[in-house]
Amino acid sequence: MKKYARLKLTNPIIVAFWVAFSFIIAGEAKAETIFEEIERTGTLKIGIRNDAIPFGYRKPNGELTGYCVDFLAALKESIREKIDREELLVRVFQSTVSNRWSLVADGTVHIECGPNTIQDQIPEEEVTFSQPFFVTGTQFLILESQRDRIDLSRSLAGLRIGVLRGTSTEIFLQQQYPEATLIPLQGSTGRRRGVQGVLQGRFDSFVSDGILLIGEVEGLQALGFPPSNYAIIPTIPLSCDPYGMLLPNDLEWKNFVNKIIDSDRGSEIWQDWFNVVLPQIETTLQTCDERGLIDLKLE
Repeated sequence: MKKYARLKLTNPIIVAFWVAFSFIIAGEAKAETIFEEIERTGTLKIGIRNDAIPFGYRKPNGELTGYCVDFLAALKESIREKIDREELLVRVFQSTVSNRWSLVADGTVHIECGPNTIQDQIPEEEVTFSQPFFVTGTQFLILESQRDRIDLSRSLAGLRIGVLRGTSTEIFLQQQYPEATLIPLQGSTGRRRGVQGVLQGRFDSFVSDGILLIGEVEGLQALGFPPSNYAIIPTIPLSCDPYGMLLPNDLEWKNFVNKIIDSDRGSEIWQDWFNVVLPQIETTLQTCDERGLIDLKLE
C-alpha cells in the first residue's frame, strides 16, 4: 500500500503568494523572535482543537489526542535540542474555529495546529501558514435513504444544509449553492450537532471537509450506528483544501516548523494517523495531486 508522507504546493498562484508573503514577513522587524521568547521563558505555547478528529480531540477519558498532539510533541523535542535546554514547558490552549486566528495574532500561542485551510486572504495580518501537511475536500454527509433526493449537480434548493460558521466550507456553499438553506453551527460541539441533525432528520446533509466527516463517522460506528445508514458524497471531493499550521509572522520559526513537517519524524507521525484511513482518503489525495494543487511524495 502506498504511504503518503509529505505534501507540497505546486499550484503556481498559491506558491507565488506563499513565497511573496514569506519575503514580506522577513522584512518586518520584531523586538523578540519566537525562539528568543521560548528560550527566555522556557515555554512553548500551542493551540489545539478538541473537536476535530483525527487532528485534535478528546478520548472518552478526557485525554487530548490526535495528529497535532504527536506533531507538537516532536516539535517540542526539536526546539529543546536547538536551544539546548533540558526542560521545556508546554502550555496548551484550546483553539476553535472562531478564536484560532486571534490566539496566534495576539501572541497567546506560538503555533496552532488543526484543520486550517490555506488561503490567500488571511483574517489577521500577524498570522501566516506553514507549508501544507494534509489535503482534503468538501463532501456531504447524508442518510443513505436520502441519496436520491440530493443531486449535487443541481441547486439544492429547499434542502437544509448544516455547516460550521466561519469556515471555508460555508463560503464554498454560499458560492456554489446559493439556493440551499444553510444552517450555520458554531462552538466546539458544532460538528457533532451537525452530524446528529442528519441522523435525526433535521438536516438533509451536513457539509464539511471529508477527513473530518470520516472522523465523525468513525465515532458513530463506535456508538453502534450501522455505517450502511449514512454515506459521504461525492467520492471525488468538490474542492481541494490543503491544511497548514497557523504561525506568527516569524520566518525563522516558520522555516523550522516546515522542516519538522518535512522530516522523517514528521512523515512517521503522518503515517501513524492517516494510513489507517488511507482507503477512505486515497481518492482525495490522488484527485488533488492530479489537479495540480499539491505534490504528494510517496514512500
